[in-house]
Amino acid sequence: MATQPDVFIIPAIHVATLLITGVSALYVVRQRTTEYVQVKDLLVFVHIFFMGVVTLELLRYFITSSAFLTVYTVTGTTLVLADVFLLTLVALAVYYTPRGRALVDVFREVFKHSTQAIILVLYGVFILFAAGYLAIVRPFGPQTVPNLIGALQGLTSASCAETLQFGSCQVATLFNGPYLYVLLGILLIFMAYPSLLLYLARSRTKDEEVRAAFTVLPIAWTGIGLDLLFFNGYLLNKGIDASALGYLIAAAAFAVTASTFRRATLLSAFFQPAAVAPVVGPAPISTFSGRLGLEPEKVIGREFLLEVDPSVKYEESIRDLAEELGTKQYILFAFTSKGSRSTEPFRGLRT
Repeated sequence: MATQPDVFIIPAIHVATLLITGVSALYVVRQRTTEYVQVKDLLVFVHIFFMGVVTLELLRYFITSSAFLTVYTVTGTTLVLADVFLLTLVALAVYYTPRGRALVDVFREVFKHSTQAIILVLYGVFILFAAGYLAIVRPFGPQTVPNLIGALQGLTSASCAETLQFGSCQVATLFNGPYLYVLLGILLIFMAYPSLLLYLARSRTKDEEVRAAFTVLPIAWTGIGLDLLFFNGYLLNKGIDASALGYLIAAAAFAVTASTFRRATLLSAFFQPAAVAPVVGPAPISTFSGRLGLEPEKVIGREFLLEVDPSVKYEESIRDLAEELGTKQYILFAFTSKGSRSTEPFRGLRT
């Protein structure tokens, strides 16, 4: 029999997985960006669906009825399939960098390329078939197997079937052979197709941060696929339910994905079209950038702390900056309190 503390180990793993995934999702939500809005939204839904899967796993630990097992299997597997498709869309959005902010813009951009459109449609139909077949035919049944705690105690499927020891044995899903091959095919495509897109995206930029990001993502997503194959496929068929550990590892992979998109500026170099560097000469010493010893273009996109002598009117320097940017067709916004004298430098400017 499992000792009393052992009873809480599996639920604690699921709770930790939910916390990791929740923090990761919050990390994605709080990103402020305009360069890859679709990717951000897709990743938020990926995290939400995955949290739904883990919640069902947590409930399965306490509920052993056949009715719940059906709901758990159909809903949980469908959410996993949805995540697989959404992550594929993320890879496509990264690769094609669609214009616009809506999800439909991703599809609109993909369908401009016949080969990718055919692959996406076929893959989507394959996933829909797997989800529909699962819901209608229900090619699965219950099996009583030891979980991580039971496996460490030396329990087997036979001993668990004789006496369902709470905390050591669980009722799990056993898919039939043909449907397992369907799920295997979907996971293998997921491990290959999005990873290839991200690798191709990596080769299109020389920015080292971006290249590093698109090296980590394929590794993380391939790890998720291997994780599901091993814990939800191989071990479960061997009569060991170690899915709690498997989903914890998958949550860590999702956290890596979220951290890759941690700064909007990290990927802006990739998502924004490359511009040809203009030939610039030394800035006149009378200009704002000239007094800093910089070329005018190097002022843009940087933060400066302006330290001035109290006896000097700092407004004149700000006016010089506004005039310099205006002559180069840049738009300048100045935020001051209402009625502030700080607006004086901008009066009369036509930039």
